Parts: sequence; structure tokens; C-alpha cells
Amino acid sequence: MSHREIWARCGTAGPPVAGNLIGAATNSYAVKYMGADKSQIESTQGEDYKMTQQSDAVAEAIHSGDAPNSRRAVCNKALREMIDEQR
Repeated sequence: MSHREIWARCGTAGPPVAGNLIGAATNSYAVKYMGADKSQIESTQGEDYKMTQQSDAVAEAIHSGDAPNSRRAVCNKALREMIDEQR
């Protein structure tokens, strides 16, 4: 489900902001925002999915809309460009 949420926010399940941490960031997102059990995830996932402070930060950026590829960031950029064209 966290893959779907990330896709809904960024238009992709693997946003560039996650880099090579997409598996870990997806798990961090699930724990931080969807109520997933961190110890259960850690006991069943491999190293590529290990949550770190960096993957938590990526999850936070995705959730807040601050990720460069988030729909919010894309919409804000388009709005700024429209305003600039009107000037």
C-alpha cells in the first residue's frame, strides 16, 4: 500500500528523490504514515529495504510534498511559470 501512496503523491512508485533507497523509503513511509510494524518489517526484509535516517527523511519529503518530483512541487512550479508568463 505504501507503493500506491508514494505513486499517488509523486506520479511514480520510484521517485528520483529516493535514489537507490526506494525500498527502504517505502518501508519508512509505511511505518511513519501508515501504521506498519517496524520490527515486523525489519525481520522480514533484506538489506536493500533496511530503514535508516536517510530513508525516513525521504519518506518525510514525499509525504510533505517537498520531494522535487511530488505532484505538489510540480503544480507549484507550473503555477510559478504561469505567473511569470503573465508579467
